[in-house]
Amino acid sequence: MTTLRERIGNAGIDLGRAEPMVRDGWYRVDGEVVTDLDAETAEGSRVNVVPPPVTEHGA
Repeated sequence: MTTLRERIGNAGIDLGRAEPMVRDGWYRVDGEVVTDLDAETAEGSRVNVVPPPVTEHGA
């Protein structure tokens, strides 16, 4: 098993930029939101970045 941190680093993504996105729930492992860079990921699992939905304010 490897951590999400290792997977992101191995993909060449800057961890400083990725960390707040992970905390805010942008990263998913096999469809499940992961908010901890040190969460373990299984070999062959799929990691995606999914931005939160945009909502309108005001109106």
